Amino acid sequence: EKRGWAQGKFLVDGFPRSFENMEGWKKVLGGKVDVKFALFFNCSETVMEARILERGKTSGRADDNPEAIRKRLATFKEESVPVAEFLESQNLLRSVQCEKAVEEVWKDVRALFGPTVVFVLGGPGAGKGTLCGKIVEACGYRHLSAGDLLREERKRPGSKFGELIEAHIKEGQLVPASIVVELLLQAMREQGWEGGKYLIDGFPRSFDNLEA
Repeated sequence: EKRGWAQGKFLVDGFPRSFENMEGWKKVLGGKVDVKFALFFNCSETVMEARILERGKTSGRADDNPEAIRKRLATFKEESVPVAEFLESQNLLRSVQCEKAVEEVWKDVRALFGPTVVFVLGGPGAGKGTLCGKIVEACGYRHLSAGDLLREERKRPGSKFGELIEAHIKEGQLVPASIVVELLLQAMREQGWEGGKYLIDGFPRSFDNLEA
């Protein structure tokens, strides 16, 4: 509550570690908090032990030693793994394999926190832009027009896509989907990725767009 209750977004690290923890959460916060999911970093005991031993060289923690680590891993297996299995049975667990490089793991984690997207479709002159403005005002979405993004990119000095976009527009052809998706992705990252709400106007326009 001190950090912001309404619209608050919190990562709770290391909890729940047991069914007793879950019961305590349920009694105090069960009907008050919306748990989006549980993020489980899946790692073998061998790798976890090796990482903790490496950390122990500089951490100064008394429990970063082989004997204590084995006890901690046993407790994790007995108490915490069953909780993860239960959450998975409730479709509340998102598991990420974390024995890869940090950037690869981060890529998988980031995908779980993606924005909400609504595609706005309709022919030329149907009123997409006007109605998108009303949705933005009433519902808190951000409006991204594929056409506007392409025109801005075409005019941007030094654009690597500018000439290609210009050629397709002059011929009345659809710009390659890979370019449009790249521009949309860039815009969403700039305006807010996690928790973002976007109306995407004028895309997809073909099955090729959807495949991209």
